[in-house]
Amino acid sequence: MRKNSNFWRNFKFICAFVFFLGLPFSLYPSQGLKQRLHGLEEIRYNVSFNGIPSGYIVWKYQGQDSIENRKVDVLVIESDTKILKFLDLVSFEKIYLDGQTHLPVRVERKIKLFGSKETIEEEYNQDEGEVVLTRKKKGKVVKKEVYKQDTPIHNILDLLYFFPKRIKLEDKKGKWLTFNLPNQKVQIKFHSKRKVSVAGKKREAYFLVGKGARRFNLWLSLDEKIPLRLDFLSWIGKVIIRRENLEDK
Repeated sequence: MRKNSNFWRNFKFICAFVFFLGLPFSLYPSQGLKQRLHGLEEIRYNVSFNGIPSGYIVWKYQGQDSIENRKVDVLVIESDTKILKFLDLVSFEKIYLDGQTHLPVRVERKIKLFGSKETIEEEYNQDEGEVVLTRKKKGKVVKKEVYKQDTPIHNILDLLYFFPKRIKLEDKKGKWLTFNLPNQKVQIKFHSKRKVSVAGKKREAYFLVGKGARRFNLWLSLDEKIPLRLDFLSWIGKVIIRRENLEDK
């Protein structure tokens, strides 16, 4: 059970990367999430484990809303993943990002892990450098945690989609970049350009390596810097998350 628990923590960390690994190094603040989608209603990824189809992850933009008089962009992430006896996860996640800074304001997550339902809420206070995480089961709070961190604090889902907006990827080649998450720091480095097979075709892409809860490799499209593929190695095997709905322009 201990290994299953560790695998779940590490796997959900890496799954989160695929939702927003857009890495828009050349974006300016005026470009928001709607423009970032380039007209797509959703971005879909397939998940495989040791070559066996194991589920999917879907990213959707839900427009704008307001929280305490603050304009926010709303994103929805849906996933359904089954990996042998090690993971049986269905999740629905809603992320609220500040409309100007694209930093997280609130995250609402509903998961069903091996049939057990749980709700997780994250409230971000960038001024105080604090994140409050609340876990609920059957509507009752079962655990509440407060994380203190250097600012700015990212949710892993927003991190690589909007950081830092005026840095070109090629300018940071070979250099580790460090970012703050609620309970850890993540490092990412652009390594080189490599070909990757996705949507039935080999494509030239940016190849990056990262380290956080686990080490990982990822490939980003040259034009939009949208994630094409992410590889995650664990003690039980290799998880691959690969872009599905990709059209040639």
